[in-house]
Amino acid sequence: MRKTDKKLDNNIRKILNEVCETALSQVEGFIWLTHQVSYDNFPETLYIMCAFEFNNDLDEAKRLKKDKLISDLICKKLAHINIKIKADKQVGFDTQQNCDSQNNGNWLQRLKLKR
Repeated sequence: MRKTDKKLDNNIRKILNEVCETALSQVEGFIWLTHQVSYDNFPETLYIMCAFEFNNDLDEAKRLKKDKLISDLICKKLAHINIKIKADKQVGFDTQQNCDSQNNGNWLQRLKLKR
């Protein structure tokens, strides 16, 4: 990773950490988020996965439009550092329950399948 990529990645991590803290306090069942990116094709390859504990937590978040709240917050915060993404393509939602049952808890494997 180039020095400029590392600096950008640190800024993205800082922003996403802020989003994560907000979501943890405001969205029932939300547990974490992570990102993947290839800086050779940035920002198109930036992908953010938001995880909930159980399927019913995610279903309820979607019913209450909390998923939109999270993805809108991600987009807004990233825009503050001049990164524009398409939430419908670059922000995903999943559950620990699905990962455990379908991928034996292996999130790296699951994230490869989600992309």
